[in-house]
Amino acid sequence: MQRFLVSLIFLFSTFLSTIFGDEWKIIYLASFPRSGNHWVRFLVEEATHIATSSVYRDRDFFHLPTLFPWGGYSTDHGYQGHCRYPTKNDPILLKTHYPFFSDKRNLGPKAAICLIRHPIDAFWSFHSYQQRYQQRGKKVSKINERQLIKFIIGWRMFYEFWEKQPGVLFIRYEDLQENTRWQLCCILQAAGFSFESADIERAVAKYPPQGTPLKHMNCYDVQALEMMKRELSDLLIRYNYDL
Repeated sequence: MQRFLVSLIFLFSTFLSTIFGDEWKIIYLASFPRSGNHWVRFLVEEATHIATSSVYRDRDFFHLPTLFPWGGYSTDHGYQGHCRYPTKNDPILLKTHYPFFSDKRNLGPKAAICLIRHPIDAFWSFHSYQQRYQQRGKKVSKINERQLIKFIIGWRMFYEFWEKQPGVLFIRYEDLQENTRWQLCCILQAAGFSFESADIERAVAKYPPQGTPLKHMNCYDVQALEMMKRELSDLLIRYNYDL
């Protein structure tokens, strides 16, 4: 698996070298909502001390109201306020949930790192996140059939879109949890950041993995699990997931 990832990173780096001239070196950090995008941005900023960006003004972490020249929003000098803003000599990690959320931008020919999280955890985490804003203080309800169908359609649409794009490196959230140091190295190398082993150790020590895979399994009934398995079986097999 590690040898395969190294080969992917080499191909990804070759792709980067062909598309960047004097333009900003934008690498999309693409993910279905609640699949680890913020965690990766925290890790990258701590390892590189270069601020990351988003195509949206995220409400969880205050992003400044003005677009930066590379076309993204950023927090004030990064999440912790200790990062410098990127220059044209630096890679720019730019969060997007496109096409699940439309950000009305022409994507490319841009490279991307795409995060994948098992739908059992991604769906429930996103559902809970939505309800925290819509029903403040109320208990999170089960995902109903209509919502689940919407999530299933959106999850498939999202990953089938990114599978068709050139120069995309796929990283499973569960692999990032299991071996954060190695996967963070892969992300930084693929994006073109300079770093040392001490940078990796510092980042992982500050933002270690939390939780366990499939921790939301008991939030679904049997019918919901069967629907996910039936409708997403081909993608689950492709990404080495099972129910």
